[in-house]
Amino acid sequence: MKSLISVIFALSIVAAMCDSALAACGPNQHVPACRPCAVTCADRDKICTTVCTPNSNCYCKNGYLKKGNRCVPISQC
Repeated sequence: MKSLISVIFALSIVAAMCDSALAACGPNQHVPACRPCAVTCADRDKICTTVCTPNSNCYCKNGYLKKGNRCVPISQC
C-alpha cells in the first residue's frame, strides 16, 4: 500500500511539473516532446532529419515560427 501511495505521489509531482512548463509558454507556443528543426523564420527552409532530440523548452506551435520575440504564422515570415 505504501508503494502505491509513493507511485501516486511521484506521478502527481511529474504532472505538476509538466503543467507549470506548459503554463510558462507564451502565445502560440507549446512544449513538444522533440525539439523542432525549424525554429525561426530565418531557418524555415532548413532540411531536417527525423532524429528526435528530447525537449523540455517552449517552441512555436506547428504552423508558427519565431520572428523577433513572437511566434507568427509561417505566412507572415
